[in-house]
Amino acid sequence: MLDVFQGMTLQRAVINSLTFAILEVGEWIMILLFLFIIFLEASANFRKKKKRT
Repeated sequence: MLDVFQGMTLQRAVINSLTFAILEVGEWIMILLFLFIIFLEASANFRKKKKRT
């Protein structure tokens, strides 16, 4: 929202906030950890469904 208040269009503000090149190491670690947790939960659900059949 700060980009919009500074005069950017909504589309440009969204593109600006989705740029992954400006992330710091800690932010990359959090994103990768989040994706890893999602992957683990999905694989656990897949194995659970496979056991039922």
